[in-house]
Amino acid sequence: MAGAKRDQKLAAIITPAANPIIASKTFLFIFLKKNTNAAPSAVTPQVNKVASNA
Repeated sequence: MAGAKRDQKLAAIITPAANPIIASKTFLFIFLKKNTNAAPSAVTPQVNKVASNA
């Protein structure tokens, strides 16, 4: 068949992801990711207990 390969390629492009919820959650978490740097060395001695997760 002449157009069978082209039809399969178009079908693969049109077919949605298997689980689109995962992709949307990943997209949301990109915005919620914190961009904080490590504490400066002058601040660390003044802290009683360093947090395990900042």
